[in-house]
Amino acid sequence: MVRDGTLIVTSERGEIYRVDLKTKGVTKSEQPNTSLKRAARAEILALENQRANAIVANAYLNATCTNIESSLSSVRLDLQNG
Repeated sequence: MVRDGTLIVTSERGEIYRVDLKTKGVTKSEQPNTSLKRAARAEILALENQRANAIVANAYLNATCTNIESSLSSVRLDLQNG
């Protein structure tokens, strides 16, 4: 997460580091920032919701394309049979 020119990352061990994007300086946070954790969780939930919506939209579009292809096939058969 980038906030005010600082990249904030969490290690696999749960340690939080801040990287100043201008100076490239790295500092380790001594105490976990609970508001940052909440913001990160909220961002993850939002991304998961977007992904779920994309999956549903993709399924709908695939079904719609299948229906269109089926309709076109029927029309072609009708035209061929005259």
